[in-house]
Amino acid sequence: MKIILGCLAACLGVTAGAGAPIDRHALVTRHNIECNALATTLPLGNGEFCFTADATGLQTFAGNAMAHWGWHSFPLPAGWTADRVPPTGTFQQGRNTGGDIFPKDAAPIRTWMFDNPHRLNLGRLRLCHADGRALATNEITAVSRTLDLWTGIPTAQFEVAGQPVHVETCVDPQHDAVAVRLESPLLARGELLVTLDFPYASIKSEPWVGNWSEPELHTTKLTRHDEHSADFAR
Repeated sequence: MKIILGCLAACLGVTAGAGAPIDRHALVTRHNIECNALATTLPLGNGEFCFTADATGLQTFAGNAMAHWGWHSFPLPAGWTADRVPPTGTFQQGRNTGGDIFPKDAAPIRTWMFDNPHRLNLGRLRLCHADGRALATNEITAVSRTLDLWTGIPTAQFEVAGQPVHVETCVDPQHDAVAVRLESPLLARGELLVTLDFPYASIKSEPWVGNWSEPELHTTKLTRHDEHSADFAR
């Protein structure tokens, strides 16, 4: 043991005194991620909130925004009330020695219990045309996306109609919030917009989590403070 510790101390001594201090920024950024596939998402988060962004820096073709507090449950099946749903997740009493045995005619509640609660997609940010149409994949060219591992910020650069678009995306390390910086001459001319829309819950996950085709199932209330800020109450 003394020999091993002595050799280790000698090695550490040689290493510590032989070279310059480690350039940690250079060491980390040497492994920055480059991913230019349009629908491939990169996750940004803080352990409590996550925003996955595609190669546009937003969620134009894929990606979700989820948080530890964002859960949803579908309404109970017809004829069932909350007091009839067992809090333990099973109708069996005593020691369970096999698979769960559900009462007769309980198939609807069994499916409900398996599916609920589930994660809720908080919303999506997409690039679109002035008339609200989402961009198509063939309208985006010259894609270059890099995730800086030192800052945690992905930078996306591409062209739409031959015009440059630059997008930076980041998630706050302390708060459940995402921020986006978008620069393009198309914005000044009103030819490129960013849309924010919300889904109803769904357990399907491709390419976005959520049901975007039935807006009558949920509501959103807009409160505008000024031309630069607004609240959306879901």
